[in-house]
Amino acid sequence: MDKRYVVFKCGIDGRAPIAWFDASGIDEANDNLHWLKTKHASEKRFHLDKGEFFEILEKSQMEAAEWEAAIVTLRLQGGKA
Repeated sequence: MDKRYVVFKCGIDGRAPIAWFDASGIDEANDNLHWLKTKHASEKRFHLDKGEFFEILEKSQMEAAEWEAAIVTLRLQGGKA
C-alpha cells in the first residue's frame, strides 16, 4: 500500500514544501525525488544551495495541521493531490 510523502527544502530561512507524492516506502520516495530533480532540472526549487537539504516526511510523521498547511501551499503553487 502506498504512503503519502511531502518533500521539504530546508535551509537557513526555514523549510518549504516543494512536492508531494505517493510511494511504497522511503526508498521509492527517494527515487521519486531523484526523478523530480532530473525531470525538472531547470526549476530552482529542486536545486540545493550551500547549507540546504531536502527532507522527505511521510504523512504519519507530521501533525495533521502541518500536513494540511503543506498541501495547501503546494496546491497554491499549482500542484495536484
